[in-house]
Amino acid sequence: MEKKQGIRSIEEVLKCNPSKFYSKLNSLCENGEMNELIRYLKISKVSVDLYGSGKSRNKYFLEFIDNLSNEVKNKKEFLKFMDEAMIFNKIYHDYYIHYMQVVDNLVCDEDKFMSFLIAMNENLEDVSHSALFRGEPDLYGHLHEVIILSSSTIIKYFKYKKYPMIIKKVNRSSIENSYEHFVSIGIKNQIETLFDLWSYSDLEVFYNSDGTICTSLNKCVDNLNLMISKSNFYDARNAKFARQVYEESLKNQSPLEQSNYVKDAEEFLEKVSYLNDCKKKFDGIPLDNYIKAYRAVNKVSHNKILQKIYRKSAKKMTDKNLINLKKYQLTNLLIEEGIERRYTERLIEFLTFDYDSNDLLETPLIKLEDSSFLILPQIGISPEPASCIVTNFSRLNIDIGEKGTEFEQYIYSILSEKEIKYVCPKQRYVKNTNGDYQCDLVFSLDKTIYFCEIKHWLHPMNERELALFKENIDSATFQLNRLVDYYTDEKNRKSIEEELEIEIKNMEIKKMIITNVYTGTYINNSGTNIVSSHDFVSYFEKNHGQLVDVKGRDIKIEMKNGCALPVYSSESFYFWIEERVIKQAENQKERFEIEETHLEDMNFLMSRRKLVIGSIINPEIAQRDKVESFNRVHRK
Repeated sequence: MEKKQGIRSIEEVLKCNPSKFYSKLNSLCENGEMNELIRYLKISKVSVDLYGSGKSRNKYFLEFIDNLSNEVKNKKEFLKFMDEAMIFNKIYHDYYIHYMQVVDNLVCDEDKFMSFLIAMNENLEDVSHSALFRGEPDLYGHLHEVIILSSSTIIKYFKYKKYPMIIKKVNRSSIENSYEHFVSIGIKNQIETLFDLWSYSDLEVFYNSDGTICTSLNKCVDNLNLMISKSNFYDARNAKFARQVYEESLKNQSPLEQSNYVKDAEEFLEKVSYLNDCKKKFDGIPLDNYIKAYRAVNKVSHNKILQKIYRKSAKKMTDKNLINLKKYQLTNLLIEEGIERRYTERLIEFLTFDYDSNDLLETPLIKLEDSSFLILPQIGISPEPASCIVTNFSRLNIDIGEKGTEFEQYIYSILSEKEIKYVCPKQRYVKNTNGDYQCDLVFSLDKTIYFCEIKHWLHPMNERELALFKENIDSATFQLNRLVDYYTDEKNRKSIEEELEIEIKNMEIKKMIITNVYTGTYINNSGTNIVSSHDFVSYFEKNHGQLVDVKGRDIKIEMKNGCALPVYSSESFYFWIEERVIKQAENQKERFEIEETHLEDMNFLMSRRKLVIGSIINPEIAQRDKVESFNRVHRK
């Protein structure tokens, strides 16, 4: 059977060779592979117009549908897919009619872009003053980010509608009317989350008996686990930066003057990527140069906010103090940060917002029609480049874990430090006519032997990346099964048995994928445990009792350097990486509740998960009292 194409492969073919993509769809139809056909169509997103026309505008897709046989069109699975695509087209259309069109009618086309940017920058400034200086830095960080993430979709809409992206003076009424966009951006985010869940997972949408559109989101545990995972990954990091900015702002000092911007970011990147040298190149550019590029934007934004002239020739004043830079001026700013000129062109491209960008935090440069660049100071001031680099790399398919074996070496060092015997069959590079057999790690605890793959993957931050993570798990599981079959075969196991001083035939065999990703829950994929490196390492760093030898009345405790030796057993290891993780995940899920949102204008009932603990990452996981506090302060 032909191997299923991954998400990235499907997206790449559609982007580079649409005729080849639709030829593949025809092949799937001919072979009767309806589920695979629908998977391709969902991932491609060609069946829905995200900008509200109410039907697909993709000419290739429409032509494909016209040419389908009645037999395929009438298949139950295909009819269900088309019904759900029609529902999402209706949702986006109704959103446009009831929200976007209202603002469109209030502001002329020439003023839309600039009015909205000024309104957004003012909105962010209001949040900073009303929340930050009231002693609530976590609330400041959360709401600041929510507005930025949500507003990015509005700018993509402007680009799609081809509204003029130019610098111009606008009247105050246009700016005030543009504030209406902030009423609906939260709803748009929810709709896009649902659409991505439909595209990459098992979400169903359907009409209820009363004509209301409903979803099966409460059945999508993947979305819940993703939210927990994101919360675990970012909360500590964001809290650190929010507190840092808060304390330094109270002193009326620049965060750049009081903290080592590059060093802090490097430490975080080294931690999540297990790199020992941020001079290593990714996509041909040293990692620390990406950090310096964000710092250049940070500096010019901070100085603009303080009403200082960073360089008289490098800024053209715009309404409400937005920053407009020519390309050569932006290049000079990067060079001043110590970036070589040969890297500046591609770094500017890396930081420039486009249709594929996740948000303005990751890509804070907005390219205008005259090829100059616009920066919103309240966005550029963001002090946290590390996560922006990680997620932007993910979007561009740049693997931050691709260089060297640092992550593997980190795992080996933990086992060596605790004097756990292990073998790396990978280093022998076994290869035959059936392929290669590079197993990353084999170790044993009493009567159990563990065969492990050590995988460094980018942390999933949205539904697409979660689907990619699941693809990675399936691929690694398939590979590990091959390796276990090979190394447990009587002909091939001798060297492992000798080094570990065991007999595999007398051992329980377990398979494990050790990954840097916080999964948000316990995962067992067809008999293979998916274990986060945090859980794996924390087990060996914790003292698990003492080795005691009881002989009659004599009790002997094994000592080394004056300390009792810990006991590592398969039983306690099982508890730590499975039962404990399951319990933790259940405790976190209890913090979520199902919440229904009924949008009467759109006749749409959304059942969604909501986290009721504090966080500064996701608008759906803010504490209620914090949100209410903000609303009281910020409501106009």
